[in-house]
Amino acid sequence: MQRCIRTYDQPFIQDWIKDGNSFCPVSGQPSHATLIPNYLLDDMIESWNVNPLLELPEYNPNPNDEVNEGDLQSIMKSISSADKLEDQKFNALRLRQLTETNPSIRAEFGESGDNVAMLIDAISRADALSKSQHIWYIDMIEKRYDDLAENEIDDIDTSDKDLKRLHDDLRENLIATITSVSIHSDNIKKSIAETPDAVQLLVNAMHYRGREELRTTAVVAIRTLCSLDSNKILFAKAEKIFKYLTRMFDFRDGLVLKAAFGTILSLWSFLDDTESNSVFTIEPSVKAHVIKGIIKLIEARCFLDDVLEFLARLSIHDDATEKMVMYDATTCLFYVLRKNPSLHTKENCAVILHAICCKKDHRTLIEMRSEEKSRRTLSRLVEGGTPRAIIKVNGILERLKE
Repeated sequence: MQRCIRTYDQPFIQDWIKDGNSFCPVSGQPSHATLIPNYLLDDMIESWNVNPLLELPEYNPNPNDEVNEGDLQSIMKSISSADKLEDQKFNALRLRQLTETNPSIRAEFGESGDNVAMLIDAISRADALSKSQHIWYIDMIEKRYDDLAENEIDDIDTSDKDLKRLHDDLRENLIATITSVSIHSDNIKKSIAETPDAVQLLVNAMHYRGREELRTTAVVAIRTLCSLDSNKILFAKAEKIFKYLTRMFDFRDGLVLKAAFGTILSLWSFLDDTESNSVFTIEPSVKAHVIKGIIKLIEARCFLDDVLEFLARLSIHDDATEKMVMYDATTCLFYVLRKNPSLHTKENCAVILHAICCKKDHRTLIEMRSEEKSRRTLSRLVEGGTPRAIIKVNGILERLKE
């Protein structure tokens, strides 16, 4: 992985650098000769091979079956014109199955810009129906429960759950189709993200009211679309995207966590670029959500190398460091220092702790002095840490003497 946060095949990029090139072969940005292994991507690929993130619906296509010309357009029109929600769900599932298993259908999908517009419109209508059903149901609970018999309440509960499940099934299948048709085509990625309301619809699908499968499908689609640089600024501007992404950290599925964290890392790295920052500024409230979520990952010991490296990069910003103090990052960082043997991990902990120490928060300084007095955690790092870690820790120890 290079400075521009692009990932390459190792032999290729090494040959590129040996040829005297000092810039990224794709973006043209200046780049250091030092390469960083992309452990996150490596783990994602390895985990994907063992346990795919997106489980396909129960569908076993016959390899001898032929897809007739016009099948795609017929399905697209059926999704748009079907009167019954059940019919829309059936056609959306069929579309998902075809685009996931048939390269010719994916190619045909990209041949017409109308297909993207129809797909986003279908998601928009399903989203609107889901919201209206939720609002109606809450209103009914507040105004009518006192007047309903117990068996009537049970009937309404069952009906509402069935209807919500249909809405979620429909949205999930349509959003999964976005991933299928865009994963191999930058043109479709661009077309989807630039379609009005598409970005916010995908972000809204990560909302906590949605079921886990829908939220997972949404974050994977967003991760796929954000692999294109021109889409990153569009998603970064979306309302509540970082808030919803960090809420995905509550999931126990490691691959979902990686998709959510990978999206945050991708967007933030892009926004950290000087040129990007002239267009978009990361709000303090957004930083608060992200840092709180990152600390949650550290406490869960998830992807420590990548997470701590990211937090170390954030620690150069005063407002970000203030949030680390607010969310008590010090405690979990000291735990990592004591338990994790990786020198690189310890170095990043030292960098973050030094930035926190410089804030001169009274409670934090007391905690650091107590940790050093009882366990000599910082002194031990001086004895066996990396040169950078030793410099940072010595700086902390000097401040603790003041």
